[in-house]
Amino acid sequence: FVLRPRGGGVLRVLVIARISATHQDPRNLADQIALCERSVRDRHPGAVVFVHIRGQGSGEFLDRAELAEAEARVEAGEFDLVVVEDIG
Repeated sequence: FVLRPRGGGVLRVLVIARISATHQDPRNLADQIALCERSVRDRHPGAVVFVHIRGQGSGEFLDRAELAEAEARVEAGEFDLVVVEDIG
């Protein structure tokens, strides 16, 4: 499938990367971002603007600052697409 920006022009993409524990290597965040960006670029030949939100902490807690930021920006219509590596 091919991705298309709403309204044409540049595809605006929010990439959310998260590790859940303090013992996990923070480089995993960069790996997640690279994978997500590659997936988008494989499906969209045009211009893309990526915004990254990185976080660390248990997914059991919904009062994380990065989650609130992502929700607010998505609800405001800033992005055409939100990409995460894994939602499990």
